[in-house]
Amino acid sequence: MQYLRSSRASKPEPSLPEALTELRELLVEREVKVVPPPGESHTALLTRFLVARKLNVSKAADFLAADQAWRRDEKVDELREASAGEILKCDPALFHAVLPHTLPAVAVDRKGRPVIIKHFGAQCVLRSMRKHTEVECLCRYNWWLNEQYHTQLITLGATKWSVIVDAKGWYPGLFDKTACEPSTHKQPHPTPPHPAPRASSNKKNACEACKDKLGKCCRKSLLTKCASQRSCARASRALLSSQTHSSRAPPPSTSTITRNASPM
Repeated sequence: MQYLRSSRASKPEPSLPEALTELRELLVEREVKVVPPPGESHTALLTRFLVARKLNVSKAADFLAADQAWRRDEKVDELREASAGEILKCDPALFHAVLPHTLPAVAVDRKGRPVIIKHFGAQCVLRSMRKHTEVECLCRYNWWLNEQYHTQLITLGATKWSVIVDAKGWYPGLFDKTACEPSTHKQPHPTPPHPAPRASSNKKNACEACKDKLGKCCRKSLLTKCASQRSCARASRALLSSQTHSSRAPPPSTSTITRNASPM
């Protein structure tokens, strides 16, 4: 059977300046009030959302409207000014022992982007934090932390950051319901509340298979929002099974590096 191509010419994608103009007009038409975070210009904010939606003006407008509504409802601007202890309602050192992370970013890379380091290894049993605080507080701390990183980004005059994840000792069982919740709780979209200006994410101290499974778990939590702990357990068993039957790990990409491999 011979298939005929449609003769209809596809609409050319707009340039960034054209998309910015269209997005501004669409936001006015929809009566969406846009308030940029401190230090970020209105144009920079719109550009960030357009890039996140590949210059699709309609999708960028939907995403931006949801983001602005979420920031108003959750009072994110007030949240940004609070301290870590006020957000967590416990000693921040307790959480840092479970999930070590740098705040602010401790260095910049060759392109001047701030470098964020997080340790998602064997000690990262987030459910243990239930003894000290509530999951709601962990969720709000995740929002607060992103706001602090974004503020530093603007201070440095950078547009993206780089994240290094130390995954030594990580295994899929750590990604339970408690671990999924801070990434998806009360957010208007399965991706972060605003387009994260992340340039790269490098995973260290894990075998290629574990690195791949960690990425799959993160993507799965964002796409499915981990409806129940049971679904997380099923996902973990499936990932472990697929690792057992995998005889060769994929080669590392340019943005993901693993070293000191040790199988689970």
